[in-house]
Amino acid sequence: MHADRLEPRPGHGIEPDLRALLDAVDDGMAILDTRHRLLACNAAWTLAHEALLGEAPAPGDDFAATLSRTRQGRYREHLARCDGRWLELRWPGERWLRARCAPMADGRLLALLVDVTAERAHERALLEDVERFRAYAETSGDWLWELDEQLRYTWIAGSAHGAGDALVGASFPERLRELAMNAGDLEPIVRALHAREPFRDLSLRLRGEDGAECAVSLSAAPFAGPDGSFRGFRGIGRNVTEASELANRLAYQAHHDDLTGLANRRALEQRIAALLEGGSHDPGHALLFLDMDQIKVLNDTCGHAAGDALLGRVARRLREALRGAETVARVGGDEFAILLRDCDPERAMTIAEKIRDSIQKRPFVWQGQHFRVTASIGVALLGPEMDSAAAVMRAADSACYAAKEGGRNRAKLYALDDSTLNIRQGEMHWVARLHRALAEKLFELYLQPIAPAAGDGEPHRHFETLLRLNGPDGRCFSPGAFMPAAERYNLASQIDSWVLDEALAWLERSPMFFEQLEVLSVNLSGQSLGEAAFLGHVRDRIRRYPHAARKLCFEITETAAISNLEQVQEFMASLRSCGCRFALDDFGAGLSSFAYLRTLDVDYLKIDGMFIRDLEDDPIHVAMVRSINEVGHVMGKKTIAEYVETDAVRERLAGLGVDLVQGYGIGRPVPFADVV
Repeated sequence: MHADRLEPRPGHGIEPDLRALLDAVDDGMAILDTRHRLLACNAAWTLAHEALLGEAPAPGDDFAATLSRTRQGRYREHLARCDGRWLELRWPGERWLRARCAPMADGRLLALLVDVTAERAHERALLEDVERFRAYAETSGDWLWELDEQLRYTWIAGSAHGAGDALVGASFPERLRELAMNAGDLEPIVRALHAREPFRDLSLRLRGEDGAECAVSLSAAPFAGPDGSFRGFRGIGRNVTEASELANRLAYQAHHDDLTGLANRRALEQRIAALLEGGSHDPGHALLFLDMDQIKVLNDTCGHAAGDALLGRVARRLREALRGAETVARVGGDEFAILLRDCDPERAMTIAEKIRDSIQKRPFVWQGQHFRVTASIGVALLGPEMDSAAAVMRAADSACYAAKEGGRNRAKLYALDDSTLNIRQGEMHWVARLHRALAEKLFELYLQPIAPAAGDGEPHRHFETLLRLNGPDGRCFSPGAFMPAAERYNLASQIDSWVLDEALAWLERSPMFFEQLEVLSVNLSGQSLGEAAFLGHVRDRIRRYPHAARKLCFEITETAAISNLEQVQEFMASLRSCGCRFALDDFGAGLSSFAYLRTLDVDYLKIDGMFIRDLEDDPIHVAMVRSINEVGHVMGKKTIAEYVETDAVRERLAGLGVDLVQGYGIGRPVPFADVV
């Protein structure tokens, strides 16, 4: 007999409509007589009992007797009771089935067998999910909570302040009001709760049960019942005290110099900009730019520790001499600036001379050696002709440069008609050479590999493009020598265009190298980022080489990025739409970049080399690298450490979780032609 055929026992007919019903049902179904002899069954019944009995049941079999040969005594007893209830059974083949037997109207018995293996697996998965959620909720540093329609706690789990069953029934807003350090912080949370709107990462400071203050972040969303009506809120709370304190420290460091504690360049420029926006020039304000003379001699003679000690002493003396509203800042390695409010030219020059005289009168003593210390000072007034903080800084810097050129240890006031301030012979010399280099193609591209910190021996797939200028005497100059002049005299974007064009041309001529390449980084100057014409040039080249866009990563410095933030964001968004990526170079040098990470959509953070060079000996730099790396990863960015020169430093960086490394220890820059 075929398993899917219904065969009646002789003397007992099976109606056609009943036979059709059995054939159409996917679950196992059988007709038994009152003595539990099999009259008919469908394919599913046959297959299930073949697995149990080792053979297919046949019409006329005494089914109860057949089952007695198996270990399914419960199954046999259940069939015998024939009370219509369901019995769940473990079946051969890791299956679970439900059995049911009930009398039909004509006295025959109808037996059903339903496979519930998938249902049982789903139930197990749900139970595991519940247990997993419970374990996470009980062990997480966060806390979870649920509110009813009246915004009262119905459930809470985790490490909340005063959490537990005691809070159930308490008003969530009232509880926050009891603990909040600042009632104003609650307004956006309470407003969202009453509007039945979700909120995310809203911060406030709470007073703990022990009186200690902590920072928390709250997120929640409303939920509805089966009928779609509002039922309450489900939310999560997170203790962010440590992160908040780190953010406060970073915010301080973003505007202060690490060595001296003075304001840094960024903070100074912000304060100058605020004065310029005020529009008041009577009696006016002044900026003093101070450059320590020949500090390199001290560094070369006694080491950088001596130089740092001198800078610290100068910073203390400036702070003591200029108490009050004046801003004292360290703006470079051995450069300081002083912003004087409500100061006319005569008073500004008087203060500059007093500072200069005070510095030269006291020699610096280091380990028994005496050094004569002097300073050159440039003075610029925040007059109507100054349209930006950068212009004021340039003017004061030019005046300081002129003071140095005039013999050092002197102060000089900036004047528009002073030719010594407007023309720097050295830079003009570079300008002529740069024009010639562009015309005669004296520039050359080099490549330096960037490798995984934790990897070793893999082929390099990530490179940075480096620019070199070949001199007539065979010397090779890096951008640090000529790019300041290029930016001052508006040649930087022309040079950047040449670099991009040359790099794309090389890739077009090197299909094998291009196929293996993952990322090619190209440096951009601040001048290029602010020029619409340069952006148009880049987009035109990408249209010409569309396949190259996904390989390109443009590197920008923090200073270039934040000097004109809005334009830079537009520039980045435009090229991102083409598939290009971005890296923020020299990250951490001033730490002000932390404040801009949320607004700068970059893919890579290049940790400044000053933290890497002495990583093995300086625990503070280790902590800084760890912090930068963690912040970068939290924000979804990869980190690159520069100036990696030894295997030990590379291994340390890998242990800190840094993604990529670059430096002489990984590979020296080599001409583009030697790589591709």
